[in-house]
Amino acid sequence: MRLPTLGRLAASNHRVRPVLATGDPAASVLLSCPTPNARMEYSLNGSAWQSYSAPFYLPNAAVVSTRASAANLAAFEGAARFGTSTLRGQWNIVSALVPVAGGNTPANVLSDRLNAYWQTPQLPTNPVTPHHVIIDFTRALNVSNIIFTGPTTKNLSLVNDYEIYLSDDLANWGKPTFKGSFPKRGNE
Repeated sequence: MRLPTLGRLAASNHRVRPVLATGDPAASVLLSCPTPNARMEYSLNGSAWQSYSAPFYLPNAAVVSTRASAANLAAFEGAARFGTSTLRGQWNIVSALVPVAGGNTPANVLSDRLNAYWQTPQLPTNPVTPHHVIIDFTRALNVSNIIFTGPTTKNLSLVNDYEIYLSDDLANWGKPTFKGSFPKRGNE
C-alpha cells in the first residue's frame, strides 16, 4: 500500500491560494491569504461561518475551518486543528535519534506549531541512517492518512524516502504499512 503524497499535481492558477492559519502562544489565530482582495471566513468546530478581519482568540483546542473567495477564481476551503486534542496529548515519543541543538527535539513531531521541527544530526557528523522516530499512540488507532509538513525554511533538509510501520506491541514491526518517496526540490 502506498501513502498518497499531497501536492503532487499542479493546482490551477485560476483559484484562490490556500488560507494559512497560524497560532501564537497568546492563543490568537491569524489567517492570511496571498490572493489579492480575497474574502476570508472561518468556522470553529463546525459552527456558523464568520467573516475574518483580524486575529481571533482561541482559548481551547478546536478545528478551524477556513474558506476564501475572490472574483473570477475558484474558491478555497480547508481546515486545521489548533491546540492539543485529548488523544494526541496521550501520545509519547519512545525512541528517536539524538536531536541537534536548538530545541528541535523529537517531541516536535507531535506539535501543532508550524515552526516546530525535528532534525536529526547532519553532515559532517556521519549521521546514523535510517533516521527514525517511534511514537506510542497508547491505544489502537484506525489510520486513514498521515500528513507530513515539510520544513518552511530552505536551510533544513527534507525527507526523501519514507517507510511507516505500525505495531501493536512496539517490538514486532513486520513490513512497512506505507512506503514511498517525496518529489525532490531544486538542487537536492
